Amino acid sequence: PPLPFEVACLIDDAARRRGKGVRDAVSITVTSPVSWPFGGPKAKKAFTEAMASKNITYLPETQVTSVGEQDGRKLVNTSGEALVADLVLATFPHRAPDFVKDLAKAKGSIPVDLRTNAVAGKDGVYCVG
Repeated sequence: PPLPFEVACLIDDAARRRGKGVRDAVSITVTSPVSWPFGGPKAKKAFTEAMASKNITYLPETQVTSVGEQDGRKLVNTSGEALVADLVLATFPHRAPDFVKDLAKAKGSIPVDLRTNAVAGKDGVYCVG
């Protein structure tokens, strides 16, 4: 799921548009509990290069264990270190909900025709998301 990386790039763009020095005052970090969450080596290369050019930090294999507060700021506890933040955005694993689990593959996704979103072998059944 590229969502965390897309959001990080949008925040980067918004900070740059706010005026001189704003982006330099903003630190953006993306964590992932796995080494790379989607798309294989080509996607990893493209996204990590884009993030590096935007000064966005990527922390792979970093599990967020809790979010608390310290001195009015967010304290994000991870499997490695504590991160201090003013804003924490989180996404959850993408997988099919339980009521359609019989349609899902082993990793939880439902195979569809990418042109129509029709579920293969299921007349009149469509899936998006």
